[in-house]
Amino acid sequence: GADHRALAACITALGEGFDVPSLDRIDAPTLVIAGETDDVAGSPQPLADRIGGAECVVVPRRDHMRAVGDKVTKEAVLEFLSRHR
Repeated sequence: GADHRALAACITALGEGFDVPSLDRIDAPTLVIAGETDDVAGSPQPLADRIGGAECVVVPRRDHMRAVGDKVTKEAVLEFLSRHR
């Protein structure tokens, strides 16, 4: 049931590198989330620190795959969205 086009876009983007200076131009409310044991993304704090006003959430005891469906993630996203309508 996965969206193959979305997955292909993610995989393709991995090889394109990352334009760190462009983070300074983000002016939209931003929430950065990752699991505490995420070996793929690593800590979300350095990314959040580079984006002005970004918020950071670390999901305890969760890795890259398990953080997304965790209750902590869902509550953080809903709370963030309720403040940024």
